[in-house]
Amino acid sequence: MTLAVIRSSSLLRVGDVPVEGHRSVLESRRQFGHRQSHDPSIVGERDRDVDDLVRGEQGWASHFGTAVVFTATGCYRCVRSVLVARPARSENVFETGIKMETAVDRLGPLPTSALRQPSDLNAEWKFHGERDMGYRRVVITEFGGPDVLEVVEEAVLPEPGPGEVRVKVQATSACFTDTMVRKGVYYGLKQKPPFSPGYDLVGVVDKLGEDVTKFEVGEAVADLTVWGAYAEYICRSERSLVPVPAGLDPSEAVSLVLSYVTAHQMLHRSAHMQRGQSILVHAAGGAVGTALLQLGRLAGLQMYGTASEPKHDLVAELGATPIDYRSEDFVARVRALTGQGVDAVFDAIGGDNFKRSLASLGPGGKLVAYGFYDSAMGRGGSVPLEFMRVVLWNFLPNRRSTAFYQIGALRKKHPDWFREDLTALFDLLVQGKIRPVIAKRMELEEAAQAHRLVEQAAVQGRIVLVVDAN
Repeated sequence: MTLAVIRSSSLLRVGDVPVEGHRSVLESRRQFGHRQSHDPSIVGERDRDVDDLVRGEQGWASHFGTAVVFTATGCYRCVRSVLVARPARSENVFETGIKMETAVDRLGPLPTSALRQPSDLNAEWKFHGERDMGYRRVVITEFGGPDVLEVVEEAVLPEPGPGEVRVKVQATSACFTDTMVRKGVYYGLKQKPPFSPGYDLVGVVDKLGEDVTKFEVGEAVADLTVWGAYAEYICRSERSLVPVPAGLDPSEAVSLVLSYVTAHQMLHRSAHMQRGQSILVHAAGGAVGTALLQLGRLAGLQMYGTASEPKHDLVAELGATPIDYRSEDFVARVRALTGQGVDAVFDAIGGDNFKRSLASLGPGGKLVAYGFYDSAMGRGGSVPLEFMRVVLWNFLPNRRSTAFYQIGALRKKHPDWFREDLTALFDLLVQGKIRPVIAKRMELEEAAQAHRLVEQAAVQGRIVLVVDAN
């Protein structure tokens, strides 16, 4: 039988070994010490080392006369994925993960003629690893602080249903909205713990469900998930996915999905800004704030941004006049700089800040509210009451208007707008006209720390969780 090399980026698990009562062995991708064995006589106890597994592997290979398929990639902390299988005609099929170096030493070198991709394998082979591969995800164990986030190992990959695709996640964001979801205070959230947070993602199509026609395996895609993206794999409807141009950095691409679409739609679909007009951006050094400034500069706007003093250089670099909200009265400063106020204010702070933002507007100006930071941080205020107040301000005879922006609601009402706007933003990124400000790239296991940094407003721009660096 022909030996073949395939590519993979995750460890596989032993499974479907019906011969002589053998069951399954789940290999942890983080360390072999977490191995679970249902048949210790074959593989050994949890504290056995990798060589025990290799010896058992070789014994099985010798006893069952199986062929061996090694992966060329998939290194995870010096561990390689290995598939051990018989021809599809046989019932004796099993998979496991072992050290590639040890396996090559024990089982002999692979001939050059054996190097093939999975799609090129002879028809007599059937690849069973997909069904039994595990994956990691972060779950909210209960609503609360960052410590409620826990990394768990799932034994079986999610299976896409009709019209769905399975996405192998490359990057997701750690944003303030995620912290609201984690606390259970995000408006409209119906999920109950345990579940995975994660508002957006960029990844690669890994598997197609029935009746999927818009995408192919291997195609890069993006989505606004609202929850669920803190995982290595997730199933999504093909209708919600947006193609990502080839060659884009996943961390930069995912930065556009929530923050830049929010900024773009607030500027052009809510406030309808025109070249030469002026805007005030609160939290100008944050993820949405920096997006507003970059897109506002492209639109030819005069810009002012509130931020703490350490972020003033960034705000100025992005083309805005920085205002220290801690030591300055931003209403008085805006009026002094503009004469009569700005044409639009973008405010995610909430509470009394909404009222002061309204006072910063000139005649005909518009307040676009899009968040309740103070309320979410326990600094007082009521989200429903603040929302109603913003809506009722439209009826005041002061020649100013208000609107509340929520990306999910607008996407539900106009799904074509989301796809159109994100595609346009990807084009700007390809052309180098925008560049997301990424403060940190962290691993999925660091989600709790990422949430702490976000809540402390301790970063400039955004934090990206890199799920699959490959």
